[in-house]
Amino acid sequence: MRTIRIGALALCLCLVAVCGGRKETVLDGPWRASWASSGGEIPVNLFLRTSAAGVLEAEARNDIEVVKFSRVERQGNEINFFIDRYECVIKAVVAEGGTAMSGRWSKQTGSPNEMPFSAVKGGLARFPEKAYPGPAKKAPIADVSGTWRLRFEGDDHDSVGLFRQEGERLTGTIRAIDGDFRYLEGIYRNGLLLLSSFNGTWVFLFKAEMDGEGALHGSWARGPREPVRWTAVREEPDYPDPFTVTKLSNDERELRFLYRSADDPRLFISNENPEFRGKPLLAAFLLTGCPNSHDSGALLSRLYEEYRPRGLNMLLVFYELTTDEIAARQRVRRFRQEHGLSCPCLFSLAMSKKEVGAEIPDFEKFYAWPTVVFYDAMGKVTGIHTGIDGPATGDHYDRLVKEYRRRIEELLSTQAP
Repeated sequence: MRTIRIGALALCLCLVAVCGGRKETVLDGPWRASWASSGGEIPVNLFLRTSAAGVLEAEARNDIEVVKFSRVERQGNEINFFIDRYECVIKAVVAEGGTAMSGRWSKQTGSPNEMPFSAVKGGLARFPEKAYPGPAKKAPIADVSGTWRLRFEGDDHDSVGLFRQEGERLTGTIRAIDGDFRYLEGIYRNGLLLLSSFNGTWVFLFKAEMDGEGALHGSWARGPREPVRWTAVREEPDYPDPFTVTKLSNDERELRFLYRSADDPRLFISNENPEFRGKPLLAAFLLTGCPNSHDSGALLSRLYEEYRPRGLNMLLVFYELTTDEIAARQRVRRFRQEHGLSCPCLFSLAMSKKEVGAEIPDFEKFYAWPTVVFYDAMGKVTGIHTGIDGPATGDHYDRLVKEYRRRIEELLSTQAP
């Protein structure tokens, strides 16, 4: 009997060692991730690694941009990737062998906001030549580096393509009046242009072919939405000054608003509050689910800390495209903590740009998040900046920062002592 018991115990221990002690497949290394959009697959470089503490980490890369996932949670063959700032999540299942995964991606804002997701392990190209061969006929332009006048279908103004080409590798961005497209990466292959990106909240694909005259004709796939057609030619664009786009509906240079505090919704704050009188004020209208608003928030935080001791006031108003007040306030607090913002932050439950215009009728038309309004010490508007040229635009971003500083210095020089 004793022999039987010992044998049974040994068998149990063996099963525990084989089943309970089985190690998970190592996922560390480069992956070619892709989203299945209405305009075709959108590939992006994904990298996984296990930290010294044994924690699985992940990041996506677009040119020099690194988009870090806040956390990665794995349970067996199920793996979830989170980006908290956008309430973005990828839920996937790892295939046997650990060299592929598939699932779905979703995010906080927009409708629809889900897409199929898959990834294959290995240092694979975004746009391999076998799957994306260039046209057989020689293109009239071999290198597309430089500035292009780009027009999206339905727009009444130009955008700007800023491209850099090395061999077939192509990087750059697109300046648009409501904000740039951040970092794009892909290829230009004898007349075939392909650029993609995952910025944490959106996935983009720009696809175009060049005609015999050197013009690009393509489509922009923006996640699950229908693609937008676009054309581009290599010439100087007719790009508007971002300080001239958003106008006031009155001649008195008044732009008045009243919103609740994200810290205490019982407290209403207006740009006309007594504490803001006699000093210059910057009011920014932002959306936490927008990468351009994060670029703007980071810049405004630095400027506020620098110029606050000299008398600059600042107010940030957030539109979260939700009627859930608790969720809206949580997003604002997260944005505020991430960028170290110490100025008052307000929130609205407006669901569209049209509703923003209804809440602030002093806007002739509200165009974009972010929008930054400059007030002088008398409370009069001296300038309204629409959108942002973010860090991906290079020299354009540097010029924007200099222009913000110039305007702030001018306002501070004219305030009452």
